[in-house]
Amino acid sequence: MSYNGWPNYQTFVVFSWLANDEKTYGWITKEVIPSAPPKRGLEPINVAGYAIKDFVEGLLWPEEFIEGSLKTDLLQSALSQVHWWAVGKAFMEGQDE
Repeated sequence: MSYNGWPNYQTFVVFSWLANDEKTYGWITKEVIPSAPPKRGLEPINVAGYAIKDFVEGLLWPEEFIEGSLKTDLLQSALSQVHWWAVGKAFMEGQDE
């Protein structure tokens, strides 16, 4: 089910949080996306989306990550619903402005 023009609520929330913080937005557009290596057979929006996914997971899952808690199970479930290509596309379109 779509939400506010996004594929779903989870995708909307992830993009909104990342894009509404100026420092995070700048880091993603200036460091995360440009440093993502191209991958054979993937469109640039998908490459950007996977790079952002890796960035977000790096923020959320520190080295001392503990599996098997309610908190982590719920968070992993929500993140599995994110359409990362849509997040990558939105950030790439924002760079063109």
